[in-house]
Amino acid sequence: MHFHSLYICLLVIILSSCVNTKKEIKKIQELESIITEHRHSINNLEIGSLETILNLAQLNILELEQMRLDSLSFELIYLDYKLYLNLIHDINKSIQLMENIHKDITINTNQLENLKYDYLNSNYRIKNLEEYLNNESKYIQNTSNQIKAIVNKIKLEIEDFYSLNKKIEKIINK
Repeated sequence: MHFHSLYICLLVIILSSCVNTKKEIKKIQELESIITEHRHSINNLEIGSLETILNLAQLNILELEQMRLDSLSFELIYLDYKLYLNLIHDINKSIQLMENIHKDITINTNQLENLKYDYLNSNYRIKNLEEYLNNESKYIQNTSNQIKAIVNKIKLEIEDFYSLNKKIEKIINK
């Protein structure tokens, strides 16, 4: 009789750990889905088009510098020129930030794969894995917030660039 109750108790423990593991695996799959959305958001920004913008800006700056504007003409365009330079700097910083976020996403993907492997190959519930999963979840949420902010920022920077670029090209083409 004692052996029978021990067997049932062991069976209950194993089954409960399987249920918990399924829950964690589902959470990992949800996090993987979020990471896939992150990659999609980053790819939609087309960093190459931002680099094209920077190349255009560099050409326009060179042309402006070669124009030999008198001090009055330069004072008239100074504000736009300064905004243009600051915007180019901001776009460069945004590209760097996106490259860093892309690296973070790759790390997140690897960590989730390792975590899923650990859950699938563990015969019992491991407290450390739960803490690790919760930390990874928080990290991915933070990355999500960063991506949303940077995507919106880059969209605004692109709009501002084209607006300022028109003004700068008008000055160049006079």
